[in-house]
This record gives sequence, C-alpha cells and structure tokens, in this order.
Amino acid sequence: MIRAQGNVSYVRLPTRVQLLGTASLILFVGWTGYSSLKLIGRDAELDAKNARIEEMRRAYGGLTGEVSDLRSQLLDRAERLEERQRFLEQVLGTDPLVLQDPAATPIEAGLETEVAPADASAPAADASPAPSSPATGDDGAPSDTEPAVGDGAIVPRTKPQPPADGDTLSRLFGGAGAHAATGLSRDPSDRLQQEVSARLDRIERAQTFQANEIARNAQDRIDRIMGVIASTGTPIERLMELTTQQMAEAGRGLPSPGVGGPLIETDGPASALPKTLGGGSADSEAGRDRQALRAAFDAQQHLETVLDAVAAIPSAIPVKEGEYYISSGFGTRIDPFTKRRSTHYALDLAGWPGTDIFAPAPGKVVTAEKNWPYGWMVEIDHGNGFRTRYGHMRKLHVKAGQRVERLDRIGEMGSTGRSTSTHLHYEVWFDGEPRDPKPFIEAADDVFQIQKRENG
Repeated sequence: MIRAQGNVSYVRLPTRVQLLGTASLILFVGWTGYSSLKLIGRDAELDAKNARIEEMRRAYGGLTGEVSDLRSQLLDRAERLEERQRFLEQVLGTDPLVLQDPAATPIEAGLETEVAPADASAPAADASPAPSSPATGDDGAPSDTEPAVGDGAIVPRTKPQPPADGDTLSRLFGGAGAHAATGLSRDPSDRLQQEVSARLDRIERAQTFQANEIARNAQDRIDRIMGVIASTGTPIERLMELTTQQMAEAGRGLPSPGVGGPLIETDGPASALPKTLGGGSADSEAGRDRQALRAAFDAQQHLETVLDAVAAIPSAIPVKEGEYYISSGFGTRIDPFTKRRSTHYALDLAGWPGTDIFAPAPGKVVTAEKNWPYGWMVEIDHGNGFRTRYGHMRKLHVKAGQRVERLDRIGEMGSTGRSTSTHLHYEVWFDGEPRDPKPFIEAADDVFQIQKRENG
C-alpha cells in the first residue's frame, strides 16, 4: 500500500518475491545475531587471554626475581670460595691447585640468562673429576720432595692427589660478588641451581682437601725440623718463645686481619681466620671446612715460626774442615795454667796462625775488641737468643755494628789473651747461657740443608 497526496494505491507483490524478501530478512537478522554473539564471545576470549597473559607476566616477574636471587646467592658463595682460595694461595705463596674442567660450560653464561628452560639433551656436570697435582715450591708450598734430616739428601715422596673440579674461580665469576657467605636452597626442579651448586660443592671439597694437605705437610716438616733442633741441645720451647717475640717486634709472620670486641672465653685459642673463610658449628659442613682452614692457618703460622727459629742456629764450622783439630772440649777440664779443675764454656779449635775464621750464621757484630782473657775477640748476635764468641784471634776483619752473613770472614786464628798456643776459643750462647758448641758442629750440615731449602 502506497499513500501519496491523499491517494492510496496498492502494489501487489508476487508470492515468490514475498518469500524471497522474508527469507532475506530472516537471514539478515540471523547473521546479525550470530555476528554479535561471536563478537561478544571473542571479547570474552580476549579478556581471558589478557588475564592469562597478565598472570604469566606476573609469574615471569617472580621467576626473574628468583633467578636474580639465585644469581646473587651463587656469586656470594663464589666470593667466599675466592676468599678461601686467596687464603690458600697466601699460605702457600703460590696457586695451590688449578681447578680446571675444560668440558664444562661457563657458569656465568648460564647466570646471565634470566629464564633457562630445561634441556634434557644438555650435558650434566661431570661427576668423576680427574685428579690434579698441587703446585710445588721452596717457599712453603707442598712439594713432591722433602729434605731428609739425616744426611741432607732429598728423598722423593709421593703425595695423594686431590680431585680437580670445575673451572678456576676467576674464570667462572671474574672476581665479582658480595662478601657474604650464604648457602643455597636445594630445589631438584631447578636444574641451573642444581648444576652450579654441585660444581661449587666440588670446589669446596677440593679446597678442604688442600687445607688438610697444607696442615699435614706443615706438621711433617715441623716434626723433622724440631728433631734437628733437638739434636743441638737447644731448649725448643724457649727457642720458640724468643723467636715469636722477635718476629712480633719485627712485624713478621702471617698477616692477620684487625680484630677486637668484648672478651668471650672459649675452650680454644682465638682464630685469625677471616669470617669469609667459613663458619658454623663443628658438626656442620661449614664448620668442618672452617676447622680444616684453621688447622692449615695455624700449622703454617707455626711452621713459619720454626723456620725463623732455625735460621738463627749456627750452621757452619767457624774453621774450614781439615784446618783444625779439637784441642779442648766443653765442660770440666784441667786448667792449662793453674793445673786445677775448672769449667771451660767453649770448644778450642787448634790450627796454624792466620787460619781464617768464619761466621757460622748471619748476624750483627756486637763486640770486636781486645778483651782479657779472650785477647782479640768478636761476638756476634744471630737473633732468637743465639750468640757466638771467638777468642784469641790474631787479627780482626769486622767491626762492632757490622752485619755479617754465613761464612763471612771475621778474623784470623792466633794466640792472644790467656792462651798457651794458636787456637780459636769458640763459644755458643743461647738465652744468656753457654751451650756446648760440638752438637752444633755435628748438626751443622742438617741445619744448613733446612736453612737452604726452607729459607732459600
């Protein structure tokens, strides 16, 4: 029906057209509804995906934080290991053990990756490290040879070898890290933490092995040196006291960090080990590591004191072999002038006039003068309580205050003072008391071998 200007007219559509129009309208309405529903559903799906993405973003952020914390913990622990390594190198005076694992991938590269997906084909940490030999040296380092004390020979001795695990700490971590000593939480699902922690554990075990070797090595050498010192008749405890005092006055010895605070009594002596070398109770792994390092530190410190003590012991005969004979011993004898029993605190070495006389050890000349009954005499202070005195000389070649080294010529044999004929009146004093020079002469070769090897 069409209405225009008051007139109504009718248009009649065929049935076919009406059906097509109705069908088209139904299709349009249906498509519009379907599209609307699809759009509404897509929006909901997008919202769900966005929510999932946001959740994953938060989880990613948390994982990144955990990886960052793990990295910090690993670097902290690596710094503690580096501090321990520096301590071991300081004790030995060299790099005691090169920890190499060429097949291993650098830990630092793994730590730089924020999220490292597990890879079943990735190589696992080597569980069977190859043995490696510690470095050797004459300055206190473990060595494949040790001096024998009987005849001065060098006797080879095989030592157990520690496991060599992981790269050197400087390669792995580049020296970076904090100074806090922290442990690692063990999460079997975290492959990165598990692998890196296992490698650090192996390095710690290798360092503990080194520390035990240092302590054992030092104690073996101390025992041998003490045996030689005892053969001279020198009171060992007093010698150690005097040596320790002299080292303290000279500021020598193993350096210790500054310490202080209130006194809290314990059962054992205070340790000079830095805190970063370990801590914990004796039953814990950290406590056992600390005990091993402390034992190495204490043994090396004791060894240094012993080496300093033996350096002052007269280790040479003041007259060349074959140019003298013993004309009078130490102790009670018949005085050549009074013909009565008297005490002789020296060893008389008879020889030709003008025979050279040498210093048996380094020291400082404290007396060089003519003094009855010694005649022309020299007295040398060797340190650590040792002094030697030489009498009846014909001529002096040193002056008071002069430093002399072992085997420096100090004078010539003569017969000045209270003397019957040409000879050297040789006295050895320790801690203000005269000692029999003969044991020092008999042990001179053994003492010199130790001085030569241990003190260069």
